[in-house]
Amino acid sequence: MAVRKARKALATVIAGGLAFTACGTDAGTTTSAAPVPTTEAPTTTETPAAFSPDSIDPGQMQAYSFVSGSGLEIDYLLYLPEDYDDDRAWPLILSLHGFLGTDQTLESVRTKNPVAWVDPDVEFPFVLVAPKAPDGPWSQLHEPMDELFDVLGDSLSIEPEALFLTGLSAGAVGVWEWALARPERFAGIAPVAGGPAISPDAPIPEDLCRLVDLPVWVAHGEADEHLPLESIAAVVTALEECGSTSVRFTTYEDLKHIESIATAYAGPDLYQWMLEQVP
Repeated sequence: MAVRKARKALATVIAGGLAFTACGTDAGTTTSAAPVPTTEAPTTTETPAAFSPDSIDPGQMQAYSFVSGSGLEIDYLLYLPEDYDDDRAWPLILSLHGFLGTDQTLESVRTKNPVAWVDPDVEFPFVLVAPKAPDGPWSQLHEPMDELFDVLGDSLSIEPEALFLTGLSAGAVGVWEWALARPERFAGIAPVAGGPAISPDAPIPEDLCRLVDLPVWVAHGEADEHLPLESIAAVVTALEECGSTSVRFTTYEDLKHIESIATAYAGPDLYQWMLEQVP
């Protein structure tokens, strides 16, 4: 696996006209901030087609649509590794995007998932599914996504015990919510730049201890302007007080909201951690 050694660095990144200088820390190690994607995703009004095994193109992010048994339509992006084949079972990452702004299309999700940020030199041996949020809470997708995974599992070689859930910003709220509802469903979760609720003043979930046996990686910028570091640190502390020994808390020194997201998903640490959780 291609690995970038953690090193002390200082980087100036230009993103969408914003210049910033940043460095990050994890257990005393300083790493450089990853660049934020600056290419705008093209918008399209074309309705994605249903998944077909004949349509897969490894190494590309492809758009599909799925209608659940309850009638809920889910538009999603599917990524297969460039070296994908059926000779091995691949771990799967379910990625929940953050706020989409004015562009409420599936194409806007292309720049709000791990594939958009992963460093080109970092191996990414995962199938990735990135659905567009429905109108309303992410919880609407819990059962329909199980149906979709069954469909994909019938055609793709996916390791059923290696399903990971990650999300950024508002998507991280969905990660906490989903994991609390179904902690046994995932091999691990990675909420990035987001806590169990949008408001930093929200109380810690009363049922947080349901996650005591679930591997959790929490990543957050120390200068996050939307959710103070203290708020998410309190959640991590509460989870440790539940008895969790499998929670990892990574903070990025001086990094704000979007910079911490880009750095977390650049890898390779997050993806190595996920692979270590595979049975």
